[in-house]
Amino acid sequence: MTKTKFVIAALPVLLTSTGVMAADLGTGTETVSGPGYTLSASMGVIAFGLPASDTGVLATGAFTTTDPDVNPVGLDGSLSGQFDVGTTGGAKLSIGVDVFGALAGGSHSTTETFTGPGTIQIDGYTIPTGIGSSLATSTGPGGSATAQVSGPAAVSQTATASGGLGAQDAIGVKQPDPNEFSLAVASVNAAGNGSAYNGIASTSGGFFTGIGDLTGLKVTTTNSSQIFYGGADINLAATGNISTDTTLQASVGPSYKYLGQHNVSSTTAYIPAATASLGTAVPTYNDTRTEDLNSNYLGGLVGVTLGHKVTDSVSVALGGEFGLYDMWANYTGSESYTISGGACPPGCTAGTLPITSQTVTNSNHPSGSANGTAYSAGINGSATTALSDKLSVTFAASGEYLSSVPVLSHPAGGGTPTLGFGSMWDATGSIALNGSF
Repeated sequence: MTKTKFVIAALPVLLTSTGVMAADLGTGTETVSGPGYTLSASMGVIAFGLPASDTGVLATGAFTTTDPDVNPVGLDGSLSGQFDVGTTGGAKLSIGVDVFGALAGGSHSTTETFTGPGTIQIDGYTIPTGIGSSLATSTGPGGSATAQVSGPAAVSQTATASGGLGAQDAIGVKQPDPNEFSLAVASVNAAGNGSAYNGIASTSGGFFTGIGDLTGLKVTTTNSSQIFYGGADINLAATGNISTDTTLQASVGPSYKYLGQHNVSSTTAYIPAATASLGTAVPTYNDTRTEDLNSNYLGGLVGVTLGHKVTDSVSVALGGEFGLYDMWANYTGSESYTISGGACPPGCTAGTLPITSQTVTNSNHPSGSANGTAYSAGINGSATTALSDKLSVTFAASGEYLSSVPVLSHPAGGGTPTLGFGSMWDATGSIALNGSF
């Protein structure tokens, strides 16, 4: 099946949100009786609203997992040309070519804290092969906790905190080689309530889990995104006068867009120590995912622009567009697990804290692809001021809505992400320099 469908068309105006609208909107009035062609270069700032990507954290109890929204901000630029090709029925015909691109980035973090009994699970793309986890707790007074890692001797261990002895922490860390580690934590707090945690990682997968009185457990999720948004449009436009100082322009032509997203999601579990007042600190567990999503859009735009000459040197314009696209998208992912930190109070005989920070990379790299249809809608307003007979400057603001961009859904409890789609918006402010020849 070909990726090319009937094209609905591009506005000749530089839609700054796609990098191509500002100059032509401003020059729609100027070129009705102007020279043979114009060239424009624009630069501006752009902000995106992308669909939120879930964290994949599975929790119960007095705890709410929040997906951080990321709104990347960056720079937008374009180069465009418009060429007069004649007249028909009193309307002036022109062909426009526009190339645009935007780079943006942003990040956002959320921290949630447990209160009371609950469970938590942060699973990787895959679960480690041949390694198991067993947790048990009881509540006070006189509660207890046991955290056990089973499997190969190199990572197997058991941490136990017995009841009736006041606040206790039992912390076990095994780092037999660069490709695996295990963490076992059993605690009983001053109220006699137990909590237990295991964190396990190998090249075949990783997970973190906890049960019991999880009061004080903090989970911080940071999502960051870097995106490139670009493409090119070709349009055929007809411009006619509807009054002495007002023009109406309609356009149609093929359009191509590309959206590339580089997303990093980092989830860190901070386990509270029951004996923190003595200087005890539990090592932290982190799961970091790096995911690249790419989407291509081939179709077209249809647009209408109303231009008005305010004075001999100043004109304003207002335009709108609608686009329909065939879309195909794909993604690849990678994941790593890190254990770090910890502290042993004075007189502690564990001899393992603080630990040497260690990162293990999952050898499994999920990927996927999907196809679909997308539509776009945009609006733009601009003001153009003549600097000379051949030069003008355009100030523009615009907004665009794109109905379908790729987003990954991470199953709670782990597993391969699912490629889905959500909507995106962008807003741009720009300045363009236009030359007539």
